[in-house]
Amino acid sequence: MTLPLGMTLKRYYVIFVCLIILLSATASELIILRSVLIRHQKLDAQSALSFLETRISGYYETLQILSKVSNIPPYLNKLSWLLDELQGQPFLAGVLITEGHKVLLDSFPKNQIPPAKAFDFCSKGQEINGILYMCKNIEPVQGRSLFLLVGLETKFTRILWHEGLFYGCIVFFCSGLILFLYAIYINHLVNKQEELEKKLRASEGLATMGKLAAMLTHEVRNPLNALTMGLHYMSEVGEVKPEIIERLKREVGRLSGLTTELLSLSRGFDIKPESIEVNELVMELKFKFLDSLREKNANLEILAPESIRIIADKRWLTRALENLVRNSLDELYEGGSIRVRVNRVSSGVEFRVEDTGPGIAHDIAPHLFDPFFTTKNGGMGLGLYIVQKVVEAHGGKVRLDSSGGNGAIFVIYLPSGRNIH
Repeated sequence: MTLPLGMTLKRYYVIFVCLIILLSATASELIILRSVLIRHQKLDAQSALSFLETRISGYYETLQILSKVSNIPPYLNKLSWLLDELQGQPFLAGVLITEGHKVLLDSFPKNQIPPAKAFDFCSKGQEINGILYMCKNIEPVQGRSLFLLVGLETKFTRILWHEGLFYGCIVFFCSGLILFLYAIYINHLVNKQEELEKKLRASEGLATMGKLAAMLTHEVRNPLNALTMGLHYMSEVGEVKPEIIERLKREVGRLSGLTTELLSLSRGFDIKPESIEVNELVMELKFKFLDSLREKNANLEILAPESIRIIADKRWLTRALENLVRNSLDELYEGGSIRVRVNRVSSGVEFRVEDTGPGIAHDIAPHLFDPFFTTKNGGMGLGLYIVQKVVEAHGGKVRLDSSGGNGAIFVIYLPSGRNIH
């Protein structure tokens, strides 16, 4: 089954949006992981600097106390003792301690000597060639100013980052694959549902055609029986009876009207919308029913604002309103009245056809718009069915507002012209 282009694009758009959300979530997770690893590196470097500052401050304070008591041995003036304590720092690449231009301690291997640019931004931390350098100036005791530089290897952090990147890509790929397979499955279900709906509509259409055929057979049989009996009678008596001829003419006219209505239905409602003046449209009704109104001494009142224009097919809309007025006129008592009222509504226009007739019984109201349903003698039951189809073709709705014995009110609602199809 071929899907409409809009529906197909909509499904692909939903899949694309889901993939973008999944990609954004994966990228956000990797960014957070990267920032956490970098922060931990800097915290480790700051911890090493704080350890050095504490140990060196304590060392120089001890030297000051010893200098007041006795002479300090030369070996105590060196900071080499720190190397043993720094052995517990597994990721520490080296330590550099200077006082002015004098190097007090340098534990960096010869192949990892800090480059000159490592000193430019080391106060905030700078990574160069797999080493994170961080520095700090301290004053352990009054009169002495030291510069501390530590270097931490980032190899383990890089390994964690690469693993996180690898597993993040795996998760994204697997999730995307699952989403794609799920989309294919949903698309299959939707296609299957649409195919079933199409078959159901076809079945309903066949059922409707069967019902129409049965009703049509019933409607055609009566006029044909009358024609057959009338012709047979005149053939038997050998005389042309004027009253029989008149009845035959009525039956032929009924068949002609039935075929005309069925031909209109078979051709469909080819709506050709145009801008029309509502007041002119409804005022034409009064002139079309002048003779019928005189026969029943009835009145047709038109209430419509002069400034309403709508987008509609004038021919079909006039046909629908004529059917409603004709139905009201057929049921109207002598001296009754019909009112056609046009009202603006928020999103369109309402046509109300009201009469002072006997109204519609509640038990037959649900069947009014069924084809070939009629309560009139000689009626074909297609008038209201055509009204409903015309209104639906304009994207509108028709309903009955009535209470038995208080007249009938039919309401046609037409939306703006954008909904015409």
